[in-house]
Amino acid sequence: MGALCYMDRSPMTLFGMDVMNNILLLYLMVGPSGAALSVDRWLEVRRLRLRGRRVEPPAPLPSARLALRLIQIHFCVIYLAAGTAKLQGSTWWDGTALWSCYANFVFAPMKSEWYREWLVFLSKHRPLWEVVMTASAAFTIGLEIGFPFLVWTRLRWLCVLGSILMHAGIALTMGLTSFSMLMFCMVLAFAPPEYVRPWLESFRRRLRPALTQRATPPPVAAAPALAASR
Repeated sequence: MGALCYMDRSPMTLFGMDVMNNILLLYLMVGPSGAALSVDRWLEVRRLRLRGRRVEPPAPLPSARLALRLIQIHFCVIYLAAGTAKLQGSTWWDGTALWSCYANFVFAPMKSEWYREWLVFLSKHRPLWEVVMTASAAFTIGLEIGFPFLVWTRLRWLCVLGSILMHAGIALTMGLTSFSMLMFCMVLAFAPPEYVRPWLESFRRRLRPALTQRATPPPVAAAPALAASR
C-alpha cells in the first residue's frame, strides 16, 4: 500500500524502478514471503534460539512455487514487450540507439575519467564505434526477444547470464542501479533454489560481522581526547 501511494501521489517521478518494485511486492504478497522474512518469523527464530532449540527452515509451500512462476512469466512479458517496442525505433535498426545512453550527461558516469576516455577512444575509431554500437543494439534486442522463448530450454543459464550482463551495463552506463538490482531479483526466479540458497547464506554470514561492528558504539577513551582538543 505504501508503494502504491507513492506511485499515485507522485506520477511525475514514476520510473521503471517503481514499476518493478510494485510487481515484486505483488508477488511477495501472493507467495508465503512472511514465512521466511517477517517480524513474526524473526521473533519466532529468536524465541527458539533463546530456548536452545533448533531453527528449521520454512516448509515448502505450493504458493511459493506459484509466486516464482508468476514472476518468471511476468519477466518474460516485460522482455518481450521491451524487445518488440525497440523494433519500432529507427535508431535500433541503424545501431545508434545506445550511443544516446552512453553519451548522456544526465545518466552516464561522465565524472569518471576512464569513462570519458573510453567514449573519446570510440569516437576516434569509427569502425570500432560501429562494431560496438551495432553489437550492443543487436545483443539487447536479441536477448529481450529471445529470452521469453529460450529460457525454458537448455539455454536457460545462458539467457540468465545475458540478462545479468545487460542490466549490469545499464547500471554502469546509465546509473540505474536500483532498477538493475530489482531486475536481478526477478531474473533470479529462474535459478534453482539449491543454487541460490547457499549463495544467500554465504552473503548473510559475510554481512553479519560488518553490521555488528557498525552497531558497536565508539570507545569511551575518545571522550578525554575530545575534551582536551576543546
